[in-house]
Amino acid sequence: SSVRPIGNEGSRNSAKAKRTMIKFGDRQIVVDHGFKLFLITKLPKPEYLPDVFIRTAVLNFSVTEVGLEDQLLARVVQHERADLEDMKDRLTVSMAEDDKQLHLLQEKVLVMLADSKGNVLDNEELISTLSQSKLTASVLKTRFEESQETNQSISKTRNLYKPVSSLSTKLFFVISGLQNIDPMYQFSLEYFIQLFDSCLTDSVTHPGVDQRIQNISTFTVAHLFKTISRSLFEDHQLCFSFLMAVAKGLQDVTITPELWQSYVRCKVVHPPNASKTNLPPQMDSSLSNASGKSLAILTDCLSLFDSLAIWEEKSLSCTQSLQSNAADWKRWLALPAWTPADGFPGQCDSLPHFCKVVLVSLCKESSVLPIIQDFILHELGNNILSSTSWNLSSIFPETNRRIPVLLTCAPGADASSDLEKFAHAHGMADRVFTISLGQGQGPVAERAIQAAAASGDWVFLLNCHLAESWLPSLEEIVENINLHYRSYHENFRLYITSAPTTAFPISILQKSLKLAYESPRGLKSNVVQSLHRIGEQHWNSMCQTASQPEIAEARSQVNHSIQYSMDRTICTAWTKLQFALCCFHALVLERRRFGALGFNIQYGFDT
Repeated sequence: SSVRPIGNEGSRNSAKAKRTMIKFGDRQIVVDHGFKLFLITKLPKPEYLPDVFIRTAVLNFSVTEVGLEDQLLARVVQHERADLEDMKDRLTVSMAEDDKQLHLLQEKVLVMLADSKGNVLDNEELISTLSQSKLTASVLKTRFEESQETNQSISKTRNLYKPVSSLSTKLFFVISGLQNIDPMYQFSLEYFIQLFDSCLTDSVTHPGVDQRIQNISTFTVAHLFKTISRSLFEDHQLCFSFLMAVAKGLQDVTITPELWQSYVRCKVVHPPNASKTNLPPQMDSSLSNASGKSLAILTDCLSLFDSLAIWEEKSLSCTQSLQSNAADWKRWLALPAWTPADGFPGQCDSLPHFCKVVLVSLCKESSVLPIIQDFILHELGNNILSSTSWNLSSIFPETNRRIPVLLTCAPGADASSDLEKFAHAHGMADRVFTISLGQGQGPVAERAIQAAAASGDWVFLLNCHLAESWLPSLEEIVENINLHYRSYHENFRLYITSAPTTAFPISILQKSLKLAYESPRGLKSNVVQSLHRIGEQHWNSMCQTASQPEIAEARSQVNHSIQYSMDRTICTAWTKLQFALCCFHALVLERRRFGALGFNIQYGFDT
């Protein structure tokens, strides 16, 4: 049924007692004149029929870039200069009170003038009030001007930390836009602010403001990338990495709006009032065999770079480089498989990295992926890009009884075995409720959650996408856990697995700790996953176990230096054996994609 806030005013009970009625479904309901109805949705882009917009007042409460930047700036200053932020708050309140008091005095004088009778000069009370108001207004005005000067000084100091809030705001809108890629990629503003606060706390401190800002910015990019990328499938991580790198470039002003728009629109976008450079006739003849469209785009693109004044060699412009290296540019345009290692003609290798991305994307679309990967590596660094691996044990310190852990499983991936191993490693193998969701399993899961919350056990809810009708009940359970978590046992944990589905409640997606679970691709990813599953602690313990029994007798007959050499030799051999097994396991998993073909056809390892 639809709720219509406009009542049927023609429906009245009687002539003496007029009552307003509204139609709710198929019933007529009496409505009090003071009744108001507020409907709230967490959908980022709700779609309503025109009839709803006509009958309701739709308000957009989504966060804006300016508002979020101010909010994050206040949190940064509160963390770094709490005294400054407190002073600003007190000053804001004081200025508001003074302004209010000044308006009250003015209104009082106007009321007395309106009510005055006879000669105004004979009204001593009015004259006294006017004199007092004038004196008070003068004091308030002076204090207001002093407060404004102080406020400007505080704002100048606060703006030193604005690069942190500006960068974080850009990163938030990158993260919030991931929901357009997959409906499971939902991240709330509350969750982002928690991550932002942790970045302020965990980043390296420094007495210098500039270095401290640099430390916060670097740590924020790395921490957000590590935390969010583990929630994304591998197919979407390149897109996320690229958008993160672009956001960082826009903040560092290494990427201009014209460059970004040129890449997005696949068309060169010149700045306002910028002049376009045309090639001389001899240039056209030297590139006569090149594609006319490619030549025009190349010329237009290099002209854009000149207009942005980003060419490092002041004595040579981009278009001059094109004219002086015509043969090289001709070969570059005709090169079928270009990679960043091949470089650019002339001195264009010194162009900023995103300019190279724009140039390749417009002139050589088939080679855009390698140049994007090179751009991401330059902007984010290898340390950040290599920090995306995770396992259940590594993220366990981040879990608590309040926040459920959601494992989004790719098609064909099953996290149940890893969850069982994880519970066994933490001594919880006998204290786990494992429920595979399906028909009739919803009430069983509810009873298991209630029992585990009281006793401090763990609950594994598997394949929640198979119980779409029960997901609203799960949403209520998670909401109740979030509100009354203090009454739950401290060791209680809730783990949920589900395939991507549009029916999954948004509130759970936004409040949970999300992990993308899928089979790794490539030898390197498989080896890294195997090593993470072994764990450093288990690796070292197995090394010690392997070294002690075999040489216990021999160690007693030699000196300490030889003992150390023997232990190290056997430990090294053990680690080599484990690593070789991990590589062989990764090879088998990769060849599995080719079926019997991969194991029956002879071919070289270099193919």
